[in-house]
Amino acid sequence: MVFYYGALVVLACIGMKVSFKGFEREDALSMRTTNSLRGFFILLVMLSHFRDYCSPYKSTFDVLGGRISDELGQLIVVLFLFYSGYGVCEAIQKKGSGYVRSFPKNRILKTLLHYDLALLPFLMVGFLFYSGFSARKMIGAFLAWDSLGNSNWYIFAMLVLYAITWIAFSVFGKRKYLAAAAVTVLTIVYMFVVSKFQGYWWYDTVLCYPLGMWFSLFKTKIIPFVTRNNLVWLVTVAVLAVGLRYTHWVGRAIWWRVAEACCFALLVVFGSMKLTVHNRVLEWLGKHTFEIFILQRLPMKLLCKQGLAPHQVLFFAVVLVITLALSFLFRWLMQKTDAVLFKPKKTNE
Repeated sequence: MVFYYGALVVLACIGMKVSFKGFEREDALSMRTTNSLRGFFILLVMLSHFRDYCSPYKSTFDVLGGRISDELGQLIVVLFLFYSGYGVCEAIQKKGSGYVRSFPKNRILKTLLHYDLALLPFLMVGFLFYSGFSARKMIGAFLAWDSLGNSNWYIFAMLVLYAITWIAFSVFGKRKYLAAAAVTVLTIVYMFVVSKFQGYWWYDTVLCYPLGMWFSLFKTKIIPFVTRNNLVWLVTVAVLAVGLRYTHWVGRAIWWRVAEACCFALLVVFGSMKLTVHNRVLEWLGKHTFEIFILQRLPMKLLCKQGLAPHQVLFFAVVLVITLALSFLFRWLMQKTDAVLFKPKKTNE
C-alpha cells in the first residue's frame, strides 16, 4: 500500500508552487488551493477505507502503508472541518443575517437530503446481497446516526455543527465574536454528549470547525504576523510541528487528540502560504468530496464480495474508477434535485 501513498505525493507535486522569498497570503485560502488540498485528503480518506477491505497484509510495503495510515489517523479529515468553519464564517460576514436564516433549509436540510439520496444504493445492496436492515437501523441511518455500510459520522457532525452555527448566529446576530464563542462552547457540549454513545472518532476533530471560524475572524491579524518574514513563519511552523508530534506521542486522551488536530490544521494552512498545490485533478476531486466520501464504500463492498480484494492493484483501480463515475452521476442528480426543491424565490422589484 505504500506505493499508493507515494503516487499520491507525486500527484500533489504536479502543479505545486514554492514561494522562496514571499508568501501566498491570499492564494493559501483561495478556492483553487483549498479544493486541491481537499482532493488530496479525500484520496487519503479513500486509502484509509480501502485498507479495511484488503486481505491481510503480507508484504513489507503493505505493512509500511498500514503504518502510514495509522500515523495519520483522524488527521486526514481535520482540514474539511477547518475549511467548513472558515468558509461559513466568511460567508456570514459577507452575506449577513439572510444567509444565517437560510441555514435550516440550504445547509441542514439540503445536506441531509443529499446524504439520504446517497444511502439508497446502500439500502438496495443490503437487501439484495445481505440480510437487510431493521427498521430502527434504517431510521438511524437516514439521520446519519447509524450506518448501512457507508461512512456517516462526519455527516452527522456537520449537521450538528450547522445547527449550532444557525443557533449561535441567530441569537447573537452581528456580535460575531460572541457567536463564535457560542459555537465553540456548543461544539464542546456536542463532544461530551456524543462521547456517551459513539467512538472517539465522532468527536475528536470537530473543534477544528470553530477553529476555522476564529481564523476567519482574526485572519487580518494572524496572517500578517505569521508572514512578516521567513523567520517568523519558520518559527511558527516549527512550533506547530513540535506541538503536533508531542500531542501525538504524549497520550491518547481526548484533549491531546483535539490539540493534535488543531496543530495539524494550522500547520497545513500556514504551510500552504509557502507551498501551494494547484492541481486540476485534485481540484476536481476537492469539488466532489461529499459524493466521494459517501459513495466510496459501495464499490469496495460489492467488489470485495466478488472476491477481488486479494488482487489489490486491480481492486483499487476498479474501485477508484467506479467511485469517480458514481460521484459524477450523483452530482448531476443532486443538481437536478436542488433545482426543484431549493430553487431561489423570485422577488418582485
